[in-house]
Amino acid sequence: MYHDDGQQFSMPQDVRLCSVCRNWVELSEFRKRTGGGVAPECRECHNSIRAAQRRRQRARRRTKDL
Repeated sequence: MYHDDGQQFSMPQDVRLCSVCRNWVELSEFRKRTGGGVAPECRECHNSIRAAQRRRQRARRRTKDL
């Protein structure tokens, strides 16, 4: 990678781009996947996505029971 002035720089090896929030996050903030590898989204984004899914499921169950 290069700066605008042509000087070369490198990204630290322990950061990664989150596919959801598009922020550079430390590798330790990503979930490990079964079978090796790392999840594409950081833990914070994963948790917020899962919380929204759980809210939608609960709302569906409530309307279905009525």
